[in-house]
Amino acid sequence: MQLVLTMAPKSKAEKGQESSKNLRRDSDEYRLRRERNNMAVKKSREKSRNKVVETSVRVETLKKENDELEDKVSMLTKELSLLKELLLSSAAGKRKPSNDEHKVNPNGQSKASFSVQLLRQLVPDKAYNNTFLNNGH
Repeated sequence: MQLVLTMAPKSKAEKGQESSKNLRRDSDEYRLRRERNNMAVKKSREKSRNKVVETSVRVETLKKENDELEDKVSMLTKELSLLKELLLSSAAGKRKPSNDEHKVNPNGQSKASFSVQLLRQLVPDKAYNNTFLNNGH
């Protein structure tokens, strides 16, 4: 009776490990694998550097946008304070608005609302802020 032993087929990982371990440094296959690996490393590092640059650009864009929005919030807060002050002073004086102020223009706005919008169109934002909002109004 004769006994025959067979080995299970090797997995790809086992084949790769075995073949890379058995390669001599002066062989063509070894140099080819090293070259491929070096190219893969360069590509990976370049991709990583590009991602850092893109992220930095995005951060700067978002910071700028955030500053603009903070400026807008500040301006609107000051405007709200001014309008509250005007409303309270008007109510404190118990002044009745004239009939003319309640009239609606063709756009469906009251004259007072229309006047504020017209003033904003005529006076640039920065000048409007400096003149009307920063003078204690």
